[in-house]
Amino acid sequence: ISIGNGTVRRLVDSHYEDTMPRWSRSGQAIYYCSKRGAKGDADFQIWRVETDSGRTALVARDSLGEYAEHFKDRDLFFTRGSTVWQKNLTDAGEIPVSQLRGINIGNYWDLAGDNLFFLTLNQGKKPILSRLELSSGDIHTIMEVDALPQYSLPRMSISPNGKMVAIASIKI
Repeated sequence: ISIGNGTVRRLVDSHYEDTMPRWSRSGQAIYYCSKRGAKGDADFQIWRVETDSGRTALVARDSLGEYAEHFKDRDLFFTRGSTVWQKNLTDAGEIPVSQLRGINIGNYWDLAGDNLFFLTLNQGKKPILSRLELSSGDIHTIMEVDALPQYSLPRMSISPNGKMVAIASIKI
C-alpha cells in the first residue's frame, strides 16, 4: 500500500497461508512466511518477492517464522528449531549461528547493524538481554529483564524509505 496515495498492489496471490511480511533493507523486496503443505502439517518457509517484478523465490525451509535481513543485504537470519541460522543470499549456503548453540532464546531476537540482540530464557530465572557482535563473534550481557515480553509476530512492515507498507491480509 502506498502511504502517499493509498494505492493497493497485491504482490503475492496464492492459496497458501502467506503472512509476516518484512521489507528488505534495500526496499527492493519483501520477505514473507508461507505455510505450504498439508494443513496443520507444514512449517513456515521464508520467501522473497521482488517489489518491481513480483518474482518470488524460496529462501529457507522449516522456519519458525522469525527472521531478519542483515544490514548489508547479503545474509538472512532465521529461526529453525531452537537455533538461529544464517543464510548467505548470494551462494544459498546456510549455517547455524554457532555462538548461540545451546542457548535457549526461542524467537526473542532481532538484528540491529552488525549485532544480533537476544534474550536468554532460563526456567525460573529472569531473561537476560545480550548482544552478539557478528563481526567478532563476541557476546556481551546487557541486562536482566524483569518480565518475558508478549510474543507476537509482525503482521505489517514499513518500507525503509517510509513510503510503503506491506500488510498480511486474509481474503474475504
